[in-house]
Amino acid sequence: MEKIRVFVDNVFSGLPKTKEVIDMKRDILSNMEEHYLELIKQGKDEDSAFGIVVSEFGSIEDIRRELNLDEILYNESNLPIDEDNPMISYFQRKFRNGIIAGVVCCIIGVFGSAVIFEIFYYNYLVEAMQIAWFSVFVCIGVILFIYWGMEKDRFEKSCGSLNGMEAFQEAPMKNKKMKGIINGILWQLTVLIYLLMGFFMGLWHPGWIIFIISAIISSVINAFL
Repeated sequence: MEKIRVFVDNVFSGLPKTKEVIDMKRDILSNMEEHYLELIKQGKDEDSAFGIVVSEFGSIEDIRRELNLDEILYNESNLPIDEDNPMISYFQRKFRNGIIAGVVCCIIGVFGSAVIFEIFYYNYLVEAMQIAWFSVFVCIGVILFIYWGMEKDRFEKSCGSLNGMEAFQEAPMKNKKMKGIINGILWQLTVLIYLLMGFFMGLWHPGWIIFIISAIISSVINAFL
C-alpha cells in the first residue's frame, strides 16, 4: 500500500496544492488502494497487483483537463525519478539479477566445456559436445545481456510518461516467458547430451548426473529472473 501512496505523491507533486487537487488526489489514492486489495484477494501477487493498478491510472493530462488547469503545470517527461520509488527499486533488482544470470550462464559455458574436455577421452563427439555446451550457454548469457539492456532502455523511457507504465505490469509475464524459453533450451540440451553420452560412449552411468547439474542451473535461472 505504501508504494501506491509514493506513486500518487510523485504524480501530483507538480500540481498546485489547491483544494480540488488535494480532493482528487485523495479520491484517486482511495480508489487505487481498493482496486489493489481486490486484485490481491483474486490471487495476484503484490508486484503484479501494483503494476495493474498503475497501468490503469491513465494520464496526468486527464487530471489537468478535469481540474481545468490550462497552464502547463506538469511535464510528463520529468516525472520524478526517486531511487526509493518501489517501481524503480523493483526494476533495478530484476535488471541486476538478469545480468548476474547472464554472467553465470557464460561461466557455466566456459567451465562446463573445460570439464567435458578433462573428463572424457577426446574425439570428434566430445569436441561436438564441447562446442554445443559452450555455444548454448554463452548464447543464453548474451541473450540475457541484450534483453535486459533493451528493457533498461525501454524502462528509462517509460519512466518519463505515465502512458509507459504498462511496462511495469507486463514485466512479470515477460520474465516468466523468458524463463520458460531458457529452461526449455537447457533441458533439451541436457537430454541431447545424455543420449549422446549413453549411445556413443556407454556413459548412462554416471552420465545421469547431468540432470542434477541442469536442475541446479534451472534453479539459479528461476531465482534470478
